Amino acid sequence: MVVGLSKALLSMFSEDLGVLAKKEALLESIGGDENVGGGYRMNFYPKCPEPELALGLSPHTDPGVMTVLLQDQVSGLQLNKDGVWISVPPLQDALTVLIADQLEILSNGIYKSVNHRTIVNSEKERMSIAIFIYPEANKMIGPFEEVVKKRECSPLYTEMTFNEYRKIIRTSGLKGKAILKSRFIKNT
Repeated sequence: MVVGLSKALLSMFSEDLGVLAKKEALLESIGGDENVGGGYRMNFYPKCPEPELALGLSPHTDPGVMTVLLQDQVSGLQLNKDGVWISVPPLQDALTVLIADQLEILSNGIYKSVNHRTIVNSEKERMSIAIFIYPEANKMIGPFEEVVKKRECSPLYTEMTFNEYRKIIRTSGLKGKAILKSRFIKNT
């Protein structure tokens, strides 16, 4: 179900960019049906008597293409919008989709990866399942040439394989959008 949802969203994003010859362009750019990767993480956040002193998960963007999140009914996900943390209320029987770094890079900044964190609750424990959609590990990822030409702009990000990108994250840790910003081309 989540893989089908991700493919459908990638098709919509391809069409929305308006410059791609076919709606499978984004899917193909990350490895196609056969080589797109994925993973999942189950998160448990116990009750915390002093939630103002703890974070469930530090601010970060996800490194892949997108993240599909299933939350229980306990609030805890927050997104950063213009420097303000905004709580995202969980909706029953709904999935939350977060745009991740590789989609921002491919779209040359048209789509923005979501800087997010989780907070803990003093009265209830919280659980979530995050399903990550990744590009093929050794696929070069950079701005779509067609997007750059159509919008008459310069590429904003350097090309790099997803494995190279993950290595940077593993060695430096979660740092909000700082890792993505390190890929900005300096002369833009």
